[in-house]
Amino acid sequence: MEETELRHLTACRLFKGVDTAALDLIRRAATPFKVAAGQQLFGRGDDGLMMYAVLVGRLEVYAITESGRKVSLNLVRAGECIGEISMFDGVARSASIAAQDDSVLQPISKVTFSAASAQSPVLALNMIGILCERFRWASSSVEDFAILTLERRLARRLLLLHERFSNRDGEITMTQHDLADFAGASREATNKVLMQWKTAGVIDIRRGSIKLLLMDQLDQLAHA
Repeated sequence: MEETELRHLTACRLFKGVDTAALDLIRRAATPFKVAAGQQLFGRGDDGLMMYAVLVGRLEVYAITESGRKVSLNLVRAGECIGEISMFDGVARSASIAAQDDSVLQPISKVTFSAASAQSPVLALNMIGILCERFRWASSSVEDFAILTLERRLARRLLLLHERFSNRDGEITMTQHDLADFAGASREATNKVLMQWKTAGVIDIRRGSIKLLLMDQLDQLAHA
């Protein structure tokens, strides 16, 4: 296994503490591949034969409502994994996934995962931790959409995006349209709140990016 490939794999939470031999087994079973920004990896209802470790890039998990509106369910960054549920139970995909940035993915089949886990049991324990975290995230998201106002949902989403995806300048690379999808709201309603916060000096908005200026104020709103 090349040094660069090994570094990308070991940077993934799923592979933390996993033996090099098990990682090599995963790498030899399937070659990493690229997904261009904007390209769909799979759609809701597709067969789920593989899971994927995200080595490079960022992908969006989303669903399309009956009215045709997109709702962003989650963002997955390098070091995380996607598609594990369908890989395990063999049921069709429950959501669609597309790359937001140029990405590189390591495919892993159920057979390969089982063989690697037998060789390095910590892999299975890591997966259990990830699945527990996903369940808590799903429960929290349902509560947010059902109970919280748009202002509180936006504040929580912005703080999460800043923590996970902001660049060195503290900017979140995301359009207002995508943020609206992520908050489960219309672009118009989202823009209205963002403009109020910009006027109050809480955030700064530029073309394709948002920067948080008064994070304490957003945190108070998000967790009041």
